[in-house]
Amino acid sequence: MMEFVTIEGFRTNSKIVHCNNGYFYKLKCSRPNSKSLQCLTTYCTATGLIVDNLLHEKRTHTHDPDMGYSALVNLKKNILRRCAEECTPHRIIYEEETSRTQGLENRLEYTSFLRSMERAIAAAQPKIPNDLMEYAGDLVDPRYSHLFRTANGRAMFKGFVMGAPDAGSAVVFISPSLEKHFQLHMLL
Repeated sequence: MMEFVTIEGFRTNSKIVHCNNGYFYKLKCSRPNSKSLQCLTTYCTATGLIVDNLLHEKRTHTHDPDMGYSALVNLKKNILRRCAEECTPHRIIYEEETSRTQGLENRLEYTSFLRSMERAIAAAQPKIPNDLMEYAGDLVDPRYSHLFRTANGRAMFKGFVMGAPDAGSAVVFISPSLEKHFQLHMLL
């Protein structure tokens, strides 16, 4: 019987259970009074059971402990978070984050993690709007502010222009350096 810690996995809504002994479990089945666990290592047959907030290992592990796994999970979470929040190229995010770790750069290959990075970016994108009013709402939503920046990182001028009922409406993007000229011409 051991005390355990539950941490967030790098996938959405995933939980990882460990006892600071280098062995990590995923939830296999949850019952009202207990939870069945399975080792995260695919070829390992070790299982565990959580009862009364204590972890009971039912089968022993067929591999050595991995003391760096939680650091690897944090590395993956940081990369995916940055992919969702920034427009920085994938490779640069990967290189910056792996350079901050010691000994993990060989445990996460760029090409094997690239698809996860692309999914994180896709999940963070706004849904396709049904009309220009919804689109205008996305323009001012702080979750998407990183999408509307110029090449040098400055906020892009964006505006919503609503004309007469028969004229329609438009969304306008211009460089901040042209904003003064744009407003001047709008007055004319």
